[in-house]
Amino acid sequence: MFKNMSIVILGILMIGLAGCELRTPEIQGTVLDAETKQPV
Repeated sequence: MFKNMSIVILGILMIGLAGCELRTPEIQGTVLDAETKQPV
């Protein structure tokens, strides 16, 4: 019983740590005024 519970807990921890590796994409650009087309 203890061995099965240990495997389940270890699996959950590994899944949680794998999720931490996700990175958000970098967004670059310039915001322009709609009328003048000049940078804000």
